[in-house]
Amino acid sequence: MQTASPYPLVFEPFVRSAPWGEERWLASGLPEHPSVVANGAFAGLPLPDVCRALGPALLGSRAADAGTLPLIVKDITADEALSLQLHPDARAAEAVGGEAKTEAWHVLSAAPGASIFAGWKDGVGIDDVRAALGGAAIAELVERLPVSAKDTFLLPGGVVHALGGGLRVLEAQQCSDTTYRLYDWGRKGPDGKCRELHLEKALRCMEVSGVDVRPVRCQDGNVSCGYFTIGTTQLSAAADFPADGLSFRMLFATGGKVAVASDGFPETVLEESAVFLPASVSASARPLSGGARLVTVSM
Repeated sequence: MQTASPYPLVFEPFVRSAPWGEERWLASGLPEHPSVVANGAFAGLPLPDVCRALGPALLGSRAADAGTLPLIVKDITADEALSLQLHPDARAAEAVGGEAKTEAWHVLSAAPGASIFAGWKDGVGIDDVRAALGGAAIAELVERLPVSAKDTFLLPGGVVHALGGGLRVLEAQQCSDTTYRLYDWGRKGPDGKCRELHLEKALRCMEVSGVDVRPVRCQDGNVSCGYFTIGTTQLSAAADFPADGLSFRMLFATGGKVAVASDGFPETVLEESAVFLPASVSASARPLSGGARLVTVSM
């Protein structure tokens, strides 16, 4: 492999279509779908190869494994509601199988009246959930929360949830593709069949972790947990992102065009897209149009 210094990386999005809309994976350490570099000396290489070449200079000292990106970052467009689902937390993953997943949504845009489903309503117990499994009645047990652009929600592993229709979100999550569906609104796929539900595994997760897991709403747009941090910057002027060696930073531009510059590397222009800053790389960002802002994902 050609020796190269760290620089701002642009990845080729992995696009996944679904009955409810589409998701673009902007950065992924998942072995089945690792990100592939689209620019510079590492163009065409999968992210694990770049991790091996650059080591901690890429991911930073906070990464437990310098060879694996521990997150997936997605741009999700929900034309219709996603399935009601949950992901296991660490305890449930060990007991039931799959991989633990905590995630967060930062709302990029919301149609009037848009909402999410997140958390069981007060008073709902495991017996209530068990009795409603497999039918539409289960949706009546879940809290429905109105949302607006710039809201951020932290969804710990174990919380029941679904994006509603008319939403576009930036999602940061642990590097896991484990999803247990409880209800899919009776939709049928192109083959005329309903998508698989995972009722027994979902119920077992709830028996292990409980049904009182709640989402956290962060109206200032910022959230931090043990796996990732999401921050927002309104770009009325240039902003600096100095390297600290602790973590990479994923910069996603929304609301307008943004130019990201780093010493010795060509300027990258973003519009509803992202650039990956290695932990050892400093950069500055300046707005090229009014209303532009950055959403930052890091560890």
